[in-house]
Amino acid sequence: MSALPGAGFYFRHYHSYLFSREASMLLKSGCSFQQMLQTFIEQPYRPLFKEIGRFLNDELERGQSIYHTLLSLPYFTEDMLRITQHGEMNGNLEKEWGFYSKYCLTALEEKSGRYFNFLQPVIFTFIGFAVVGAYLIILLPVFNLLQNI
Repeated sequence: MSALPGAGFYFRHYHSYLFSREASMLLKSGCSFQQMLQTFIEQPYRPLFKEIGRFLNDELERGQSIYHTLLSLPYFTEDMLRITQHGEMNGNLEKEWGFYSKYCLTALEEKSGRYFNFLQPVIFTFIGFAVVGAYLIILLPVFNLLQNI
């Protein structure tokens, strides 16, 4: 999904938004990074995050950094990877992810707004032609009957 030209943007930004928001909230509430990963692993609602939590946990136990671990996952944006690297270096990962989740949400809303601003007139034009076509289908036989009288 993340490789598709149109849907890839939404897929990566949505998962980056969700992951950064949830991880930031858990870290801000006082959870350790391991507790946060355990929460992701144990939750039943998002199977992808369960697998990401397992993968992150395994890689961190092997000594990999969070940044290098996230590099191998295709679900997140490049910006999130840079934010993660920066947050790891300065020790404010929860704040960085919190700001980034807001940025992702804004980017998703703006892109969706532009998409719907284009799509709405196209749909209304199609509906308009369908209504005019329906009237013509109904009224043309009536006009033919009136013309024959």
